[in-house]
Amino acid sequence: MNRSVSDKIKLLFVISICFIGCNSDTNVYTGETMKLEFAGVNSIQDLHWIEIDGIRYTHYEDYELQGQDNYSLPASKSRYEANEIERFEPNNPFSIALLLNLQTYRNSEKNGFNTAVIIPSESYQLHIGGVLILQRADSTTFTITAPTDYPVKISVVE
Repeated sequence: MNRSVSDKIKLLFVISICFIGCNSDTNVYTGETMKLEFAGVNSIQDLHWIEIDGIRYTHYEDYELQGQDNYSLPASKSRYEANEIERFEPNNPFSIALLLNLQTYRNSEKNGFNTAVIIPSESYQLHIGGVLILQRADSTTFTITAPTDYPVKISVVE
């Protein structure tokens, strides 16, 4: 076997091992502008999370936990008790997107507007399509991290 073919096989083997061993359970997106698309999403599970610009937001099925602080969001369905019977109700993905928008704004305000928020001129997309387009006030890069099974489509715009 010729040396270059042998080297190519070794390189392919090393890359394959690294790919299998380096497989992560999170996706990380970095850019100046990011897009989150909530339309049609109905599978956000209890304790799913998304971290935007260093701030982690957690989704809860338990209705009482959903609004406990500026880091809590509803899951795709809410669990509550009525007359001692546990019930589940679906949550509109647009409502989840609206609340995430509110929470990112509140947290950015607490941080002197140094974290990502919705671009005001793009807020119409939130209301008509459940789309958040986020950016920092100084247009520097930021990161969004989420589990690989997080159902909201996340993309880097710039």
